[in-house]
Amino acid sequence: NSLAIYDTPNQPNPIWRAEAAAFVVWRTAVWEYAYAELDKVERGERDIPSVEDFLAELPEIAWPE
Repeated sequence: NSLAIYDTPNQPNPIWRAEAAAFVVWRTAVWEYAYAELDKVERGERDIPSVEDFLAELPEIAWPE
């Protein structure tokens, strides 16, 4: 989460700003996915996955080039 603090218009380093923005997008996608899957488990639509399986399901980060 410390990386997210570099996602600001005041950040003079454009590479750091771009990396931070990519991280924030990824972090949001991960939490949205996690909560959606938790809802499925709570509704009985899926079994509780193993930690390893769940981590493998998470979105991958797309770092800027």
